[in-house]
Amino acid sequence: LFSEETLYEYEFEGKKRKIAVKPLNNDMCLAVTVLASEINASLNSLITIILCATIFVSIFAIVASFFLAYGITKPLSDLTRAAQEVSNGNLDVPINCNSQDEVGILSKIMQETVDKLKIRIEKMNVLAYTDNLTGVNNNTAYIHDIEKLVEQDKKFAIFIIDVNGLKIVNDTCGHDKGNELIITVARCISEIFGDEFVYRIGGDEFVAIKTNINDEKCVYLRELLKQKFLQNKTIVKYSAAVGYSIYRTNKDFEQVFKEADSKMYEDKKNMKM
Repeated sequence: LFSEETLYEYEFEGKKRKIAVKPLNNDMCLAVTVLASEINASLNSLITIILCATIFVSIFAIVASFFLAYGITKPLSDLTRAAQEVSNGNLDVPINCNSQDEVGILSKIMQETVDKLKIRIEKMNVLAYTDNLTGVNNNTAYIHDIEKLVEQDKKFAIFIIDVNGLKIVNDTCGHDKGNELIITVARCISEIFGDEFVYRIGGDEFVAIKTNINDEKCVYLRELLKQKFLQNKTIVKYSAAVGYSIYRTNKDFEQVFKEADSKMYEDKKNMKM
């Protein structure tokens, strides 16, 4: 009846069963029967295990890929944003990446480049805003600072100092003595007004600025400066005319400058007399 292994399904006592029949050499058969639910339970359990393992591996792969991508894209994104800030002129943007890969090396090189660029810009600013002979601020710095003070609408006084007899010194004693005279005048002005707001705006003309000041203080500083000139011991005797004016809120600066310049020429005229 059974010439080969055969699997049958049947129902007994209301339950589905499966029976496996295997013919034997003695013309008899070996039959093994089991409930279909037990077979399906093992199969379902195996399928569940495989499915759970697949889900776990997939989740792990997704999370690992996310962190791997984040570890690469985040530093690159930060580096790109920092580069944009630098291109816009912000050299104080932090470039932080401590990784040991190519991105970390690129970040380190970029930070070193920005640091060197800041140093060079500072040197260029010194050259652009400093008078080569005296070391005080030059006319470019004067224009820049005046615009900023007027924009901020601060009260300040402007002093115009004009050295007397520079041409005569240059013609009779040589330009070296003339330069010595200019350097000495600049040093005297800086000793009275400080280094921040002292400017050489012409060959023999200087400007000093003092913030938060009144007329009484201006008169005191002018006389103190003139005494400083007289007390200074130098090979070349010299003097300088001084005029001042105060800039107040919403006042026309050009008019303030003209007033200080007029007082300076009046002082020069009185000194000649």
